[in-house]
Amino acid sequence: MLTADIKQAFLDFFKSYGHTVVPSASLIPATDPSLLFNNAGMVPFKPYFLGLETPVAKAVTSAQRCLRVGGKHNDLDQVGFTARHLTLFEMLGNFSFGAYGKEEAIAMAWTFLTKVLGLSQDKLWVTVYQNDQEASTIWHEQQHIPKERILTCGDADNFWSMGDTGPCGPCSEIFFDRGSQYSGGLPGTPNQEGDRYVEIWNLVFMEHDRQANGDLQPLPQTCIDTGMGLERIAMVMQASKDVFDTDTMKQMRLAIDSLAQKHQATPSCNIKKVIADHIRAISWLIVDQVRPSNEGRGYVLRRVIRRALRYAYISGFKLPCLYQLIPIMARIYADEPQLIKSISTIKQVLKIEEEAFARTLISGMQVLEKHCESLTDTIPGETVFMMYDTYGFPVDLVEDLAKEKGLMVDKLGFEKAMAIQRQRSKKHQKFQGMSDSTSLKHYQTDFIGFQRHQGQAKIVAIYDDKHHSIQTLSPGQNGSLILDQTVFYAEAGGQMGDQGIIELNDRCFKVRDTQKLGGNILHLGSLDHGCLQVGDSVDMQIWSDRINIQRNHTATHLLHHALQQVLGQHVVQKGSIVTADKLRFDFSHHQAIKQDQWLSVETLVNQIILNNLPVTTQIMAIDKAKQEGAMALFSEKYDEQVRVVSVGDVSKELCGGTHVSRSGDIGCFLLTQESAVAQGVRRIEAITGLCAIKHVQSLRQSMQQMAAAQGTSIDKLPEKIKQLGKNLKELKAEIQQHRSQQVHQQAKQWCEHPVTIVNDTTCVLKWVSCESATLRTAVEACLVIQPNAVVVLCLDMKDQQVMIAVGVPPSLAKTHDAKVIIQKLSQLISGRGGGKNTYAQMVGQYKTKSSRLLADIQSVLSTN
Repeated sequence: MLTADIKQAFLDFFKSYGHTVVPSASLIPATDPSLLFNNAGMVPFKPYFLGLETPVAKAVTSAQRCLRVGGKHNDLDQVGFTARHLTLFEMLGNFSFGAYGKEEAIAMAWTFLTKVLGLSQDKLWVTVYQNDQEASTIWHEQQHIPKERILTCGDADNFWSMGDTGPCGPCSEIFFDRGSQYSGGLPGTPNQEGDRYVEIWNLVFMEHDRQANGDLQPLPQTCIDTGMGLERIAMVMQASKDVFDTDTMKQMRLAIDSLAQKHQATPSCNIKKVIADHIRAISWLIVDQVRPSNEGRGYVLRRVIRRALRYAYISGFKLPCLYQLIPIMARIYADEPQLIKSISTIKQVLKIEEEAFARTLISGMQVLEKHCESLTDTIPGETVFMMYDTYGFPVDLVEDLAKEKGLMVDKLGFEKAMAIQRQRSKKHQKFQGMSDSTSLKHYQTDFIGFQRHQGQAKIVAIYDDKHHSIQTLSPGQNGSLILDQTVFYAEAGGQMGDQGIIELNDRCFKVRDTQKLGGNILHLGSLDHGCLQVGDSVDMQIWSDRINIQRNHTATHLLHHALQQVLGQHVVQKGSIVTADKLRFDFSHHQAIKQDQWLSVETLVNQIILNNLPVTTQIMAIDKAKQEGAMALFSEKYDEQVRVVSVGDVSKELCGGTHVSRSGDIGCFLLTQESAVAQGVRRIEAITGLCAIKHVQSLRQSMQQMAAAQGTSIDKLPEKIKQLGKNLKELKAEIQQHRSQQVHQQAKQWCEHPVTIVNDTTCVLKWVSCESATLRTAVEACLVIQPNAVVVLCLDMKDQQVMIAVGVPPSLAKTHDAKVIIQKLSQLISGRGGGKNTYAQMVGQYKTKSSRLLADIQSVLSTN
C-alpha cells in the first residue's frame, strides 16, 4: 500500500466506526503555549482531555503533522542514522472523549492491523503497563494474543505523558517483528533499540491529570489517545528497510540524486536521508508561517536549514541549492492545497536564508576543519564559541562534525566563552572617546547598502580603540575599519548601526556596531583570528535583520504622519529608535493619547500599508525639499543635498535610512505602548510584520485560554468578566458582613472584665484576634456593649508589629481624647498613627512579651 492509501484507509476505517475526521492542525500549537510545536497527535485535543472545551465529537480521528526538534521530544540528532526517526512525521490517531474505553480501542486497533492492513498476527507483539492487568486480560482473552507475546514494561516505556504535568495514563504498544535479518531484541530487553521489533502503534488509556507536585488526579472522563506513525506503518507495509525507503521518501531521495548529479555532488546515503527529512520539515514550517530568526520557532527553522546546508556543502553541492528541491513537495503532497499554494513562498524564504548563510558556511567550515586537524579528543569551547559568534553555527552543527571525526565538544567551555563575550560586548560595543574625532583623518566611504546586504570593499584605514592610526590589526585586537565603500549602515536617524562580518579568506573581523564620526563610517569590532592590513580587499556581509529594520523604519514615517492627522500638526518628532524587533517614536504632545485616538492612529497607518503605496527616494537641494513639504528634524544637521523618502503622497521626510520598496511590505502595524518621557513629550512603541501578527496571536491565545477557563467564548468574555466582578463585589460584601458578625459576637467576651483607669473611668483593654480591616468595627462593637467606657484594643501582627485602636464614647469626650491617648501610647511601641477625638489608631513595634503590653498600657492610662 502507498503511504497516501494507508492514511486514507485509516481515516475511512475509523469513520465507519463513528469517528469524526478532523484535519491536521498547524504545527504551531493553538492550545498549549508551553510547546514550540505540536509534537504528538493528541496535542490539538488536549483541552478536550482536560475538560476545558467541548470536543467537536465524542470520537474523532486525524492524521496530524508533528515536529520533534528540541525540548523533551527531540529526534533531530537521530535522523538519518536510524531506521525510523524523523523530525516531521504524520501521526495517525483515534481519540475518545468518553465514547469508549480500553476494550473497544484494543479491538479496533487489532481489527485494522490484521483485517484492513492484513498484517500477520504471528508478527505482532504487544506491551502493557506493569500495573495494568485489565489491558493484559483484554489482549489475551478477547483478542487471543498468546501470553508469551504480551510483555509488561514500567513507567519509562508504558506510562505515557506529554510533559511534566497534564493528561497521562498507562499505554499499550503494538510492535511488528520485521524478521531475523534485522538486529535487536524484544521490548523491555537491553537491546530493544534495534530495528527488528518496531513500534507501530501506541494506545494510551488517558485516565489521569498529573499535577505540578506529581499527584495523579482523575480526568473528568476516561479518554483514549492512540498514535501510529504513518511513515513507520508505511515502512512495514512496503517491507522497506527504513522510513526513508518508503514511496514518498523515495521521491525525495530521487530528487536529491538528480540535484546532486547537476552539482557533481556525492552525498552519502545518510546525508540524503537527513536532507530529505529536513526539506519536509522546512516546507511545513514555512507553510505554517514560521520564518527564520534568532529566537523561538524561527531559530528552530534556521537551525534545521543550516544543518541541511552543512550536509549539502560537505557533499559537494554548490550553495544555494536546497530551494531547488521544493517542487518535489508539490508532487508528494498533491492533496494538500495549503502546501501547493505556498510552494513559491517556501522557495523564496529558503533561498534567501541559504544565500545569507552560504558564504559564512563555506569560510566557517574551512576554519573549523583546520582547527580540528590537530585535535584528538575534544573541540575546545572557545572554538565552538568562535564558530557560533562569527559564523552563526548552531552548536549542534559543530557536534555533528565532531561526531563524524570521533571528537567530543566542550559545552561547558562554550558557555564560559559566551559569558565572557557578553561582558566584553557591554564594555566595547562603543569605544571610549568616540566624541573626539580630531585624531581621525577624513575618508570618503560610499554607502552601497540601500538594496544590498553584501559586497566587496578595500580597507583604507585602521584605527585601534584609542583612535591611533595603525597599519595592521592583530588577532583578538579591538579596533575600527574604514572602507572605500560599505553595505553597513551607520547609526543615524534612529536606525541602529548594522552588525556583521568583514573577512578575507580565513581572516574574520566581526563588526559589532557601525557609527559615523568626523565624516567617517567606522566599522567597530574585533579581529577573531588572522591579520588585516590597510589596502586589503575584503568581503563584507551584514548580519542584522535588515528587512525588519526597514519595515519598522518606514512605519515610523507613517506613524509620524498619522499622529499629525489624529492629534494635530503640533506633533513633531523628538527622537526615534528603529531596530529589527520594534520601533520607538518620541513626539511633542501635552497629554496621554486617548483610546479612540490610539485606534485611529493604528487604523490610519494600516490603511496606508494596505494601499501598498510606492516608497521612493530622491536626492535634491534641501531648500527644494522643504518647499515640497518634506519634514525635517530641527536637531539634525543636513547637507545642501538631501535624501527625501516619500511614501506615496502621504508622507515625505528627509531621511538617510533604509526602507521597504512599498508600504505593503510592512505587512501590518500594531501599537504596543504609550508613555510620558518628559514634560510635553510622549513616547510610542510599535511592532510590524510577523512580530505584530505573533503578538496578536499570543493575545488571542491568552483570551481563548481565559474564555475556556470560564467556560465561554471570546466574544462573551467581557460580559463574563463583568459578571465575575459583580460576583466578587457581592462576595466581598458577604465576607465583610460575616466578619462583622463574628466581631460583634466576640465583643461580648472582650467586654466581660473591664479595668479602671484615671478618674475611675472604665476601660475595655484587650488583645483581640480579627482582621486589621475590622479592628474599628471591633472597637465600635465594644462601645455598644460598654457605652461609658474607653475601649483600647491591641492586634498582634507580623514581625513583632502591633496595631492599637482607641475608641471614646460621646459621654466621655470632654475628659478623654482618642487622638491624645494614641499619641501617649505611641511611646510604648514606637508607633505612628492618628485619628479623631472619638477614634484613633497606630502601628508600631513591641519587642517585649505581648502579655506585658496590656499592663504597660493600663499604667500609662492610669497616670494621666
